[in-house]
Amino acid sequence: MELTFGELKSNAALIVNDDTSATAAILKRDINRGAFILSSEIKRYYTRIEKTANLVAGQQDYQIPEDAIRGTVVYVLSGGIWYPVREVNDEWNWGRINATSTTTASIPQLFFIKGRDVISLWPAPSGNVTNGLKLSYEPKQYEMTLEDVSTGTVTVTNGSATVTASTAVFTQSMIGRIFKITDGSDGFAYRIAGFTSTTVITLENYYQGISGAGKSYLIGQSPQLPGEWHDSLVDYSAYRYYMRRGDMNSAREFKALFDDAKDRIKNEYSSKTTSSVITSARNVDYRSMSPLLRPEPDVAVGP
Repeated sequence: MELTFGELKSNAALIVNDDTSATAAILKRDINRGAFILSSEIKRYYTRIEKTANLVAGQQDYQIPEDAIRGTVVYVLSGGIWYPVREVNDEWNWGRINATSTTTASIPQLFFIKGRDVISLWPAPSGNVTNGLKLSYEPKQYEMTLEDVSTGTVTVTNGSATVTASTAVFTQSMIGRIFKITDGSDGFAYRIAGFTSTTVITLENYYQGISGAGKSYLIGQSPQLPGEWHDSLVDYSAYRYYMRRGDMNSAREFKALFDDAKDRIKNEYSSKTTSSVITSARNVDYRSMSPLLRPEPDVAVGP
């Protein structure tokens, strides 16, 4: 079960039996630190997302999303079809390509990552295409800072992604947070995908619980981790709490729990699939690829 940031903080305070404001501030920091550690172990295949931008006629350079760590594929849209774009691996070749031709095309063929935050296309697109550039990438784990929201009640319908509130409580900034019913009639957490009004939001997936009005709920930030590992962040914050107080026995106990979770989450989620089949990659020189598109160091290649 996915936990909100508020639930994680409450659980941590209960574990260490300290609900002072000073301790709450430290627990918040350590919960986030634990989330960063675990998310780096799963290499973010679990959380891979896509974002789009408008293609502009004659424009080569486009901003990479701020939350992107490593891209996987770049696509351009033409005639209703998404075409993958091939990467140019080094700046010298990119400069040579651009020096010899400044043509435009309806389907750019190549891209180059400039620095950390710009994708450059060649040829430049010949026309404007709304949401015509798409980047699939692994996102950063964001820092959780916001309190949970549970004001009023909501109406939900089985098989529908629409949630209606009894009072004006929803905001645009809630997109990406999790929503869950807390009356025991549904055991799932859902990501918020859209904001319609202060009383209507939409979920990424259809609601699977029991339909009804007047239901209690919770909306909050949540780690970009599989839900079954969220409690491990409480273990990490407890480990740091006891270590600072010199209670090394308790610190070692909670550190062992967190380290075990870190090892298991890496084993279970660091690969894209559960298959043990390894395909050959003899012709791919990963070392020459840009950091944004480069696969993880432990990707197996053929002999």
